[in-house]
Amino acid sequence: MTAWWIVFSWFVSASLAQAPADDAPPPPGSYDEPNVTYVEQPPGIEAPAPGARRAPQPSPVETVKPPDDAPRGPRISMLDARTDWMAAVQLFVKRNAVEGVWSVRDAKGNAWRLKLTHARGETVRERRPGQYAGLASFKSVGGRARRVEVEFVVDLAGGEPTVTKFAVKKIVR
Repeated sequence: MTAWWIVFSWFVSASLAQAPADDAPPPPGSYDEPNVTYVEQPPGIEAPAPGARRAPQPSPVETVKPPDDAPRGPRISMLDARTDWMAAVQLFVKRNAVEGVWSVRDAKGNAWRLKLTHARGETVRERRPGQYAGLASFKSVGGRARRVEVEFVVDLAGGEPTVTKFAVKKIVR
């Protein structure tokens, strides 16, 4: 090793040994901040003994009991839910399409003739136990080309995945 490395490492180790610990609290009254007020610890709260474990605290959030009519099936993984959601959306569009074109009305009452381009599994989220929602991308057929995003809600709690709701969410010109 070179001499400068030995001197540098000695200097660093000496300065670290003399440096105050970062986790040690500062001495009382050492702060000179004008807009800060420090308060004492409220009575009844004792500092834990060093090395002692904290007692478990009750959860501040109450557990919500699901309604009796909620489906009670085994929980499925998100990967399985996304796969089933995509299959249900593709089957729904295929069954309701006429010559490969699916017709739907948006909130304003405009009729759209659409072709499914992509059932977007990455957008699938669980809404309620057993119900999953996600977006599917479509392209318009006839007239000016547009991309339309439709949200589908699929019920996976029953035997066969079924689409329960759908709504046009976004129209890209």
